[in-house]
Amino acid sequence: MTYASAVSHDPVNLITRLPTLMQKYDEIIKITDSQNPEFDFIWAIEEWMRRNLYIVTAEEYGLRRYEHMLGITPMEGESWQARRNHILVRWNQTTPYSYRFLIGLLEVLTNGAFEVIPNFHEYEMEIRVFTLDSGIISDLAFILRHIIPANIALTSSNHINIELRGYIGFAVGVNTIRQYAITQDFKAEISPKAKIAAVGSIIKIVEYKI
Repeated sequence: MTYASAVSHDPVNLITRLPTLMQKYDEIIKITDSQNPEFDFIWAIEEWMRRNLYIVTAEEYGLRRYEHMLGITPMEGESWQARRNHILVRWNQTTPYSYRFLIGLLEVLTNGAFEVIPNFHEYEMEIRVFTLDSGIISDLAFILRHIIPANIALTSSNHINIELRGYIGFAVGVNTIRQYAITQDFKAEISPKAKIAAVGSIIKIVEYKI
C-alpha cells in the first residue's frame, strides 16, 4: 500500500517552525532535516485515510470497504468512478421516494443519458437509458425494484446507438490495346479482337492500319 505517491502538500520543513534564534545552529538543522521525511510520511498517511473516509474521494481500500458493507460485487476491470457510482446509488437510498429523487439518481447513474416519459394519469411510466455499461444496467434494475411504486406500470429499455464509419477505396486502371494489321487493301476493315472486363476502369483501344 503506497501513501507517499498521493502527497499533495509541500514537503515538511521542521526548521522553519522553530524560533528564529534556534534556526542558525547546525545541530538543530541536522536533527530537523533527518526528521522531515518521517513527518512527510505521516502527513501522507493522514491524507490517504481522509480520502478513503468519503465515497466521492475513496480509492481502492475505501471502495472495498463500502462495497463490503453494501453487498456490492464489482465487475472485473471497473474504474474507481464506476464503482463510486454503484455505491452512491445504494448509499443514497432514502424514504419516502419521490419523482425528483428518481430523476436525481438517474442523473448520477447515467450522467444525463436517459429519458423519462411519465403518464401518471394512466399509472404508467417509461424509462429509457442510453449506455454500453452493463454495471449501469445492474444499478438501474436495483433502483427500479426499490423506488417505483407497485401501482405504476413501468417500461424500461436501454438504447444502444452505434455509428459505424468506414472508407471504401476504388482502384482505377487505364489499359491501352494496340492492334497492328499489314494489308494492301486500303478498304479493309479490321476490328480489334479482345475481351474487355472492367470495373471502375478506363479502357482505350487504338487501331492502326498500314
